[in-house]
Amino acid sequence: MTLVAEGSVLVEPPPEVFDTGVQVWANSLILQFIDRSPPFESLKRTLQHLWGQNGGVEIKSIGTNLYVVRLSSAEVRDVILKGGPWHVQNKPVIVQKWEPGMTRL
Repeated sequence: MTLVAEGSVLVEPPPEVFDTGVQVWANSLILQFIDRSPPFESLKRTLQHLWGQNGGVEIKSIGTNLYVVRLSSAEVRDVILKGGPWHVQNKPVIVQKWEPGMTRL
């Protein structure tokens, strides 16, 4: 469905497309750095080293100092969540489980 609200076009995907997207990102975390984040390529290498031992780590920038990190399994995600607090390259970072419809932390 497509809607126009306050001059913006909003597209709502069919439920099956939304559900597939939720499944793809189900094992993900949201990271928000308290201060300036490390350079992106450096951050990717560091997270792969820290968290990618049992499978790949995919990271995407979704805003200033804000990232989504897709992990190989729910078990890896849960170990990371229980292992905090986290600092990446000596920078404090908030780590939270990704949920559909999340807004900024």
